[in-house]
Amino acid sequence: MKIQNKASVIMILFGATLVVLFSVSYEILSRRTIIDGELTNLKNISKEIAQHINSHLNEKINIALTLSSAPLIKESLRTSNAAFSVLPESARTQIIAERNERWKKTKNPADSFIRAHMTTPVAEYFKKQQELLPENYGEIFLTNAYGVMIATTGKLTTLAHAHKYWWKASYHNGQGKIFLDDRGFDTSVKGYVLGIVVPIKEGEDIIGILKCNVNILGPLTDVIQSFSERNRGQIMVVRTGGLIVREEGATPLSTKVPNQVASLLPSRTSNGAIIREKNKKLLTAFSPVTITQGTKKIGFGGSKASIDHLKGNKGESWHIVISLSKKQALLAAHKATLIIFSCGVLFTLLTALVALILGRLVAQPIIHLAVTAERIGAGNLDARTDVGLNDEIGSLALSLNTMAERLARITVSRDKLTEEIEHRKEIEKKLHQFKLTLDQTLDSVFMFTPDTLHFFYVNQGAINQLGFTREEFFTMTPLDIKPEFIEEDFQSMLAPLLDGRKESLLFQTTHQHKNGSRLPVEIFLQFIKQPTEERGRFLAIVRDITERKEAHRRLQKVLDTVDAMIYVADINTYEILHINKYIKKIFGDITGKKCWEAIQGQTAPCSFCEYIYPYGNDTIHPEAHVWQVHNHKNAEWYECRDQGIQWIDGRAARIQVATNITERKNIEKEREKLISELQSALSEIKILRGILPICSFCKKIRNDDGYYEQIESYIHKHSGVDFSHTICPSCIKEHYPEEYQKMFQEK
Repeated sequence: MKIQNKASVIMILFGATLVVLFSVSYEILSRRTIIDGELTNLKNISKEIAQHINSHLNEKINIALTLSSAPLIKESLRTSNAAFSVLPESARTQIIAERNERWKKTKNPADSFIRAHMTTPVAEYFKKQQELLPENYGEIFLTNAYGVMIATTGKLTTLAHAHKYWWKASYHNGQGKIFLDDRGFDTSVKGYVLGIVVPIKEGEDIIGILKCNVNILGPLTDVIQSFSERNRGQIMVVRTGGLIVREEGATPLSTKVPNQVASLLPSRTSNGAIIREKNKKLLTAFSPVTITQGTKKIGFGGSKASIDHLKGNKGESWHIVISLSKKQALLAAHKATLIIFSCGVLFTLLTALVALILGRLVAQPIIHLAVTAERIGAGNLDARTDVGLNDEIGSLALSLNTMAERLARITVSRDKLTEEIEHRKEIEKKLHQFKLTLDQTLDSVFMFTPDTLHFFYVNQGAINQLGFTREEFFTMTPLDIKPEFIEEDFQSMLAPLLDGRKESLLFQTTHQHKNGSRLPVEIFLQFIKQPTEERGRFLAIVRDITERKEAHRRLQKVLDTVDAMIYVADINTYEILHINKYIKKIFGDITGKKCWEAIQGQTAPCSFCEYIYPYGNDTIHPEAHVWQVHNHKNAEWYECRDQGIQWIDGRAARIQVATNITERKNIEKEREKLISELQSALSEIKILRGILPICSFCKKIRNDDGYYEQIESYIHKHSGVDFSHTICPSCIKEHYPEEYQKMFQEK
């Protein structure tokens, strides 16, 4: 009994030691894995946030470009530039300086001089854009090619802008470049302002500069809040110098990141590090907002300060910085270790108790079995137990003898077995890492069978997106979350993937959430089957495109306000993908039709189409191509501005903005006709020039042959003028005095 009690105590101590060692080992080993995993996760999140902000800034640029393409703006710029171009440079400079000084001294916005710039058709057009997108714009204003403002939505500080850094950056020595002016605090909108500066070209010449001051405080806050709800850590938008542009609970540009973080930001790539701040270790990851680093076509920066904004940018780019305390990152590991330790202690105590009870009942037979097992474990495969019991211990003894006999017959190489075990562990580790990666992906990933269509795998992104549990998904099919499909149509769509006619499908539809709401999604669908497999599986990667749809709706709203035909067509198939309200009034809803048929009334692609300029050599050319065409369907003339773009579904497409110039063409035709008539009339007019030799007495003129002839004859011959003769009062008096006296005395 004492031996049994001693064995129980030893078992408890041994079990407790194993539990402690296992818990400590797990804590130590999991620390590094968790830290590395959290850093990788933070870097991925920072990259995704940076991409969101890049997309938002590109959307603002595209809206400004669309705004600048209005014919009304170009016509106003031509008129203004023409008025200034005829002046000598010194006079032009003096006039601009005088007007600028008058503008600065005039404080009353209702003054006629100020109102003349705020009530033009262009200014009213800008104000309409502000009404369409409330709380989005600050001031919108337009300058001509000499930097003089010709239209504005509000009273600015100055009238002349050619000397300002953002104007020079966008003018770019006459080459033209989009410039994002990081203004910081702007008094015109009481928020964080980014100036979108767009050069307006006619041909290769810059005829004006458009600037839209956009308040981006709201969009930055929305992005940060959206990601903060789904992820741990503090998310910040930071300038390279360390000033924090936006974080929750703080005024923009009022705080800075630690110097250790700021020193890492000049790197142009994503990275992560562990830093110490106030005796606290922080996991920090950061990614650059690439558009703010500047490109050949887009510049970014600002000025340290100016009259109407504070804490402007000093040539610094933006970065997404995410910080998470090391303690918070390891909190889950600590909890897991505590659970393991508690379960281990409980298991050890229970095991010791059971061992103590069983030991008292079957001590001797079990000891005998243990000795025999020890001998077999030591390599003596001839050892056998002779316990002659008919109970469970007897069965165990028989099983031990049978096992020894089998071990004697079957010997497996220890090295080979160890190698197979290590290989299996490596595969399990990679499988775990792959599953962890898929679960951290924000997109939804589904796998379903080709015969029953039932899901057999969904990642965490799918659970978060639609609200169903993993167990609920395993009882469902794609038809349960796709309200727009019936089974027959869905099977027809899958058929080309199953028989190999198509490698993949990319399409858009709607998914239904567990709560009944619907969200628009884009799905990449692929059928995967290994050579050794019999059935294969479908893989679907689903992305929520709610924000993309909303951006498309806002863009459509802006495009519908433009007084010109705007449409998007597939480069290769000529299919019309999108139209605005203006073109719909003229030709109806022609979406999905061929552009050459619906717009030009042709039976084949137009021979005069210049689509090769925005798309040539299988490459999209984003530069605008301007050309004129006569529409054969409505007999109108249009000036077309074509640009190559990538459509939302990935297709190569071209966008065309066509302005009706029929009236201008008619005016040009009338002008040519008038010029021709004037030239014809001038050709019939004979003009006398030079010195005419005339006799001082008889007043005859000497002709080219040296003979004198009457002045009337000479002038008629050289100018076509005919004379009618009369007599003046002086000559009547001299030659006919009597008649003269009668005539004038009577009067």
